Parts: sequence; C-alpha cells; structure tokens
Amino acid sequence: MLAAKMIEKDFSHKIKILADVGTDHAKLPIYMVAKSCLARAYASDLRPGPLMKAEENVSFYLGDRASDIKLILGDGTENIPHDYNYLSIMGMGGDMISEIIEKTNAADNTVFILSPMTNAEKLRKYLYDSGFVILEEDLAKEDRKIYTVIKACKGESPIESIKRDELEIYFSKALIRGGSPYLKEYVDGYILKAEKAINGRLLSGRVFHDIERFKRLRDKMKELEKKL
Repeated sequence: MLAAKMIEKDFSHKIKILADVGTDHAKLPIYMVAKSCLARAYASDLRPGPLMKAEENVSFYLGDRASDIKLILGDGTENIPHDYNYLSIMGMGGDMISEIIEKTNAADNTVFILSPMTNAEKLRKYLYDSGFVILEEDLAKEDRKIYTVIKACKGESPIESIKRDELEIYFSKALIRGGSPYLKEYVDGYILKAEKAINGRLLSGRVFHDIERFKRLRDKMKELEKKL
C-alpha cells in the first residue's frame, strides 16, 4: 500500500495523526493503526453506508484498539478535529480532491497523501498553483489500471508554478525521479490520449485553437518516453 508506506517513512511529525477523507471501508487507517504507525486516526465519509462498513472493519480488525480510530460522518474535513497532521484523500477524481483541499481546515504543516482515480493532471496543476510542493509520487497498478499516489505539503510560492514546464502537470519531477516500473506505461497512456485529442480535432473539420498545444505536449511526452 503506497499511501501507508509514504506516511510510515515520513518524519515530518513525531506523533502522527491521520485524517482519512472518503475513507470508504477505512482500510488505510486500520492498516496503519494495526502497525502502530499512528497515535490515532479519523475516518470520514459523506455516506452512512460505507461508514457503517468501516465501523464493522475497525471493530473486527482492531478489537481493543478500535477506539484509536474515530469515525466521522461529514463532507470533507468539516467535522474532523483540527489536530491531524496527515490528510489522505484517495479514490476520487482530481477535481473533487482539489475541491476538498480548497475547503479543508488543515494546518500549514499538514502532509497530504492524495490518490486521484482520474484527472491526476488537474490535481497536480491545482497543487502547483496553490503553493504546494510534491515531495514524492509513485505509481501502482491494479486490474490493469495504473494510478498515482502523491505526497505533498505547503511550501512554495504559487508564482513558482508559472516557471514550470507544462509537462510537469502530467509527470512531476518527483514521479520521474522515483523511477517506477510503471512509469513508461503511464507516459504511453498520456501519449495515446494526446494522439486521440489531435486526431479527433482533425477529423471533425472544425477549428480548434488548442490543437498545437496537444501536438507540443505529445512531442514532449515522446521525448520523455525515450529517456525512460
């Protein structure tokens, strides 16, 4: 579990308190409490159904330690106490994760663990534009789908994002530096998306002002792929 490893090996905080938003069945907080990696955790979900299942799982897997995880019904972090220093948001689209972060009550020293199922590039752009630094990024593959896990924190002037190469929205420096065995396949997927966008615009017979941007991105992605 990449998210758990990122928190476990992070030394930003001596006492680790996790808030897991959209916890579903509370797998991450249960795993980490069972390994004694957390002082305590909050598991939050917008829907009562998943939260009931989370409660069953917490009781079953943790027994006497079940009280180390507080289950919370609510939207984002709205009902979560402010003492957490790790915030995980996973299994949602990049747009929704960005919206949750925008409304969060997280302290400036909070470490964010994020795993978008779609639109990862939109999440990276939001992070850059909002003054976050991507500390670590890695890839995992499940059922033939590759997904990314991002560890980020506040610490950069949003002005710095203007200086970034546009390719970093799709592949952060941390991701490339990590050298995941799935990285080439991940890049190939974006090249295919760019090709489809270009071909779709050409076949439509209409004028699209962004076609040159897609061509430029495709070419940059192909250059990156050659280096992997």
